[in-house]
Amino acid sequence: SGVATQTSVLGSASMSGVTIKAKVADLSTAKNNAYALSADYSMASVAMTAFYTSDFAKVGSYGVGASYDLGGGATVRGGIAKTEKSKAKFDLGVNMSF
Repeated sequence: SGVATQTSVLGSASMSGVTIKAKVADLSTAKNNAYALSADYSMASVAMTAFYTSDFAKVGSYGVGASYDLGGGATVRGGIAKTEKSKAKFDLGVNMSF
């Protein structure tokens, strides 16, 4: 019929401040499945995350990030991510919410 369909399954579980998430996706026109796995941790004013993904072409990406709540609506956030066959990208900044 020529119409691509995608089916995805996502699951998550949390315990003691840690949340684990996993996702698998099947695309009818792709040879491979895509998947993602992440872990988040929060404690007081600190939050951290790490992830790994693989797309339908089997290209993987991974990264880590963290944030610190400065109070008064300001947060310092930073992270680094890399995709296979590319240079890592880094981001750091202050987010302000009023």
